[in-house]
Amino acid sequence: MLSSRSPYDVVLLVQLRNGSRVGEAVEATVRFCEAGQDQVLVRVEKHRDGDQRLMVLPEELRSGEGRQLLSEACAALSALRNPKAAVKVYCRRAYGFNTHGLRYAFVSYLLKKGVSPP
Repeated sequence: MLSSRSPYDVVLLVQLRNGSRVGEAVEATVRFCEAGQDQVLVRVEKHRDGDQRLMVLPEELRSGEGRQLLSEACAALSALRNPKAAVKVYCRRAYGFNTHGLRYAFVSYLLKKGVSPP
């Protein structure tokens, strides 16, 4: 499970496992709570055509303690004016890297597995 209990770690896990941008991960996290589903579509940032990305809820968040962490994350995100910025600041302060590094990590993982990244 997640070693930290910060709601922002939930968003970072969603971002890492899906190779998404942080804003897409925030949107997906909220939609996971609203829809109660393990897969949701979110608008792809930096695309003009309204493209959508399929986001999958990480296994760690699908039952028991994980669902509780997800619920807490959604409550925390909904109380913020700019949750995307808050997650970025948290990541930089808590871990010392920016959130886009998670996207690069995902792409690197796919390349090592011989999969063409999306």
